[in-house]
Amino acid sequence: MLLHKLAQLRIERVFLSADQRNLEVFRAVADHEVYRQHIQGIIWDDTRLLPPPQFSVLDYGRNPEERVPYAGAELWYLNACRENIEDLRRYQRDYTGLADCIERAEQDVASTLWLKESLDLYEKLSREEEENIRTNADMEAFEYGLKQFPALKRVTITPVTHARAFYPLYQTPMIRTFPPGFNYPVPRGWPTHKENHPALSLWTDLHEHWKDRWRGFRAALHLLARDREHHNVSELVFDVNQLDTGINCTIFEQPCEELLNLSLILNQPGFKRLDLALSCPNQNERGWPVFHNGNLRDVLRNAADLEHFSFKASMSTLQESSSSNRCFPDIPLDTIFLVAKWQRLRHFGLSGLSVGATDMVRLLDRLPLTTRSVELSFLGFSEPDMDNWSILIEGIRNRTRWRY
Repeated sequence: MLLHKLAQLRIERVFLSADQRNLEVFRAVADHEVYRQHIQGIIWDDTRLLPPPQFSVLDYGRNPEERVPYAGAELWYLNACRENIEDLRRYQRDYTGLADCIERAEQDVASTLWLKESLDLYEKLSREEEENIRTNADMEAFEYGLKQFPALKRVTITPVTHARAFYPLYQTPMIRTFPPGFNYPVPRGWPTHKENHPALSLWTDLHEHWKDRWRGFRAALHLLARDREHHNVSELVFDVNQLDTGINCTIFEQPCEELLNLSLILNQPGFKRLDLALSCPNQNERGWPVFHNGNLRDVLRNAADLEHFSFKASMSTLQESSSSNRCFPDIPLDTIFLVAKWQRLRHFGLSGLSVGATDMVRLLDRLPLTTRSVELSFLGFSEPDMDNWSILIEGIRNRTRWRY
């Protein structure tokens, strides 16, 4: 009995998505009188499996009696699995034992039996997801979790759970139940800049169908804001794992439900952490309204108790700035990120922006003395002909309160 008490299983985070297995485990933990007490984080997998096509353009005009190896869904599935293998080859040096995975995957895709079994499983999972989305089972589970997890403090929403074939970012219950070496079309959540996707247009002009690419993001904000007086969530993380994606930044351009909900959440006393990732396509040619209209500044200013802040813009931002002669924002960074108001700040991060070196120094100098770490990554500079990194380092040394 003593050993049982000393060796208790401690589960501190749970995963959520529209997948049936993820929902079952989430509910089971939420209903367990011991395990639910220790849950501090929910990770919402904001992706969904792509439904296999019901036909292929190759099928049109084909003789029904003509024998072909694959068509329709089978061909789509097989091509996706082959693309996974090619993707693994490009990263072979980065992962130990990847050669064995590639060899096995190549053997699998050559097997007709493997294709049938894998596609059958994939279609089953996809149908279950669609049904759970239709019934809002994932949203209801999240709402239930907010009530059942008294120690809950962090909600993470990510579109990159599955990451790369055989190497997921998170080992969710769904992924853990896959057969060994399961090769499948890796789902992506939020659209990337390369897709030139309609969902990256102005948010208030989008049809609900396109907004639903951010289903988990929207649902989490809605429920966290609505029930803000009945939960203890003080940390909100949008984890894109350096992928060129994020929240559609145009939610900050005009009043909308998502902007209001985010503001209400950050305005809660004791809100401590925000990791914000934005997708910013076509902003440069439009004069960067997301950074000029004051909405982003006002939302961030609400979070007076912030201790950890990280901001990431999609990498395409740098490409847009470098392809023109216009600087990123023509207003100082410290009028967007009012860091001096965050008197409890301990970590500050900035990534994916094009900045002025002196502007960056001025912002860093205004960080409160409570700051213990700063992370600057993937920054571009709006003065390309200058030795900006030297200017930045020297400015930090000579013009801020920091010492090395």
